[in-house]
Amino acid sequence: MKKTIAFLAIAAAVAFVASVGMASAALPVTATLYAGQNISVGTVTVSNVSNNITIEYNITTDGWVMNETHLHVGDSLGDIPQTKKNNPIPGKFDYSAEHVPPVTMYTYTTISVPVSGELYIAAHAEVALLNETDYVLQEESAWAGIDVGEMAFDGKNWATYFMVTVDDNL
Repeated sequence: MKKTIAFLAIAAAVAFVASVGMASAALPVTATLYAGQNISVGTVTVSNVSNNITIEYNITTDGWVMNETHLHVGDSLGDIPQTKKNNPIPGKFDYSAEHVPPVTMYTYTTISVPVSGELYIAAHAEVALLNETDYVLQEESAWAGIDVGEMAFDGKNWATYFMVTVDDNL
């Protein structure tokens, strides 16, 4: 009996955490861009401008720049390109750009979205930390998320996604 009650309590706690973690927010939404899993280097903001969805990558930490950005917006997690082991494939995302020279801000505009509902956003960047003479000190993969490790893909890497709610008022 004690094991059954303990199991039910754990199951309820997991269900609650999962439901809180899966909550989406109405536009605009800003997620943190994490390099190397836990280095906050900037933000990714999803908003509506003149009835278009825009997604803006912004580096806010001195010395960091973006060499590439990859973005995928889907109606479900399954819409995001993934391997058979559930790791996202940024090279197959619908939107991508190589930045030569590197940039600290980049915006994708006029993203096709449904009239209303939840969207799953996978925002990835290849980032580098430069010294004052533009020598590369560190290179990392970066993913946007609301919190470190929250809403991670089911694969074995640390890639994250986040959700936003689009309403009829765009």
